[in-house]
Amino acid sequence: MNKPVGLSKDDSLIIKGVAILAMMWHHCFLNESRFSQYDLTFFPFTQSQVINIASFLKICVGLFAFVSGYGLFCSLSKDGPSGVGSAKDMVRWYKTRYIRSFSDYWLIVLLCCVICQLLDGSTASTYFKDSMFTGMLNLVFSVVGVSSILDTPLLVGTWWYMSAALVYILLAPILYWVIRRFSSIACIGIAIVGARVAGGYPGSTHYLTFLPAFIMGMTCANAAFFDRVNKWSDDSPYKKAGLIAFLLATMVFFYKFNLSFSSSKFWDVKWGLFIPIYVLCIVMTVAKVPFLNSMLRFLGEWSAELFLIHTLIRSRYCSAFVYAEGHFALVMVRLIALTLLVALAFRLFKRVIRYDAAISRLLERVSSQ
Repeated sequence: MNKPVGLSKDDSLIIKGVAILAMMWHHCFLNESRFSQYDLTFFPFTQSQVINIASFLKICVGLFAFVSGYGLFCSLSKDGPSGVGSAKDMVRWYKTRYIRSFSDYWLIVLLCCVICQLLDGSTASTYFKDSMFTGMLNLVFSVVGVSSILDTPLLVGTWWYMSAALVYILLAPILYWVIRRFSSIACIGIAIVGARVAGGYPGSTHYLTFLPAFIMGMTCANAAFFDRVNKWSDDSPYKKAGLIAFLLATMVFFYKFNLSFSSSKFWDVKWGLFIPIYVLCIVMTVAKVPFLNSMLRFLGEWSAELFLIHTLIRSRYCSAFVYAEGHFALVMVRLIALTLLVALAFRLFKRVIRYDAAISRLLERVSSQ
């Protein structure tokens, strides 16, 4: 069987680390209203350049979606060319993948609901505006990960991505079959043409917006894209140097292309078809730099908690600390440091209540069914 190869686990963590840094920049500086009341300096950039870079770094979501697609394709390929076999195997795969992907999210949502209610009553004002019954439904939808799909309230707006993650899990076996049975081009075409038939640009926080990036991840896994590139470039240092120069020049072009059009124009190209080039650039450059790659790998290992927690710190409870006077880079340093401290407390809490052990037992039970 032709197994997909190319991206190692370390590579995936480094990509997630880059995506986390891009996400932090994107969320901190996307528009002036987020920091206008604070006295920040932007040297060696101008304020407008920092905002433009933040807009470009929306690709962070595409990076996460790409890694998800790549990983799920590799997971499915372990079961053979057809993916999961029987209907029973498919149900087991769905259950296992969902639990692995969402177990930390479940606990974080519940903890945030309790803490936010104690701090400012925002849990009640978010979920329980109409009635207790509606509020409980809204809360269940949020925990399950379907709030963005059903357009129901979310305590934290950035949690919309969990609906996308759920859709990716649901579609992965189907897309795997299409790619194996027909071609990757067919899959990409379905995603791009289907979006236009359904009404065009769905929005920057829609659960289907980054589906092309997810499919590109599956496509690159199927084609062993990174393995092929590595084998080709390893033949000669000149090839490798030329490839890196080409990738960096392409990144500049993509940046200019991104800023030349609004979000609704060529969104599936900017946030989907271009993503493999960004990933290849990361793997060929920063992933090879000592210390920097270790730092990015560390951030990648904590990426789930950083993503799920940082918005509450940045925009709701600690904005004055995060955006305190100084250089704009310190904003990200403070945000990452404080979010890591909260994430560490979360992991310690999990250990105390033996949450991971409980999830492991649940997975064992599901696997044995």
